[in-house]
Amino acid sequence: MSNKLIEKLRESIDTNLLSLFTYEDLKLHKVMPLCEKESVIYVAYDEQSCSEKDIEFVQSILNRQIKLVPLSNVILLKLIDLYKEKTKQNVKLKTISITNVDGTKKRLGEILIEAGLITQEQLNNCLVIARKKNMPIGSVLVEEG
Repeated sequence: MSNKLIEKLRESIDTNLLSLFTYEDLKLHKVMPLCEKESVIYVAYDEQSCSEKDIEFVQSILNRQIKLVPLSNVILLKLIDLYKEKTKQNVKLKTISITNVDGTKKRLGEILIEAGLITQEQLNNCLVIARKKNMPIGSVLVEEG
């Protein structure tokens, strides 16, 4: 039963949400963001040892409404370890040119999209915010996570 549950949960994990946390954060706070549905982020937590401070930590990172999904310590730790293995396998070194073919420098957004760190939609949203707040795009990107 637990292997089927782990597999089902693993399939539902939104890696964009997960990327906001380090492996160490997940282990320390005994939590794991799963997915977002209808503006609510579902977060698995260790129902026996997760504290209010752990939940506050998650809330501060996600900065959105969360719904807690209680899991046993064993299942949660297996999910977290699967995440660690998956991220190890997906790490690829990629050389990215910071200049265009014509020799002009690429803009920060172009570089981040090419590196796969953000999407065009995320960049567009940050550009709108940067214009509204009169902030540098780099600051908005950091602020928006």
